[in-house]
Amino acid sequence: TFGFGPILIGGTQAGARNVISANSAYGIQLVEIYAPAVVQGNYIGTNAAGTADLGNAHYGIYLDDTGTAVIGGTAAGAGNVISGNDYGGIFAANNSITVQGNIIGLNASQTTAVGNTAGVFVDSGNNSTIGLSLTGSGAANRISGNVKGVVVAGGSGHRILGNQIDLN
Repeated sequence: TFGFGPILIGGTQAGARNVISANSAYGIQLVEIYAPAVVQGNYIGTNAAGTADLGNAHYGIYLDDTGTAVIGGTAAGAGNVISGNDYGGIFAANNSITVQGNIIGLNASQTTAVGNTAGVFVDSGNNSTIGLSLTGSGAANRISGNVKGVVVAGGSGHRILGNQIDLN
């Protein structure tokens, strides 16, 4: 997607959920969006039940030069299931992202690994928040079953707080 936003993909109600899986490249690709982008309540890389791997061939969510983006959120139903993607769950470059309340690398019930190569990969940008904010408000992510949990390869001021990052 190229444009000036704002963009909402999914929503907090079950009827707003998208199943974004089995694509030959990215599940969601947002590039050069200069207004807020929000991705909430979706199953990205799994089947419609959130139980099996139907991963996208690259990243589940790929963000490049989008300004600010929120993946998940603190409201009920805002979290995404981002699992089974071949390159990784979330990739962000040249952004300031907030990633909260998501299941990354597990099935929807969090009982079985459906891993990505990397759960979250931040490659530049500044001041991204993965998990709780500095004030303690927000929602932690469950990042589990991936080859790598969180990778930060550049930028500054990133906060990774209060998440559950593990293998099981």
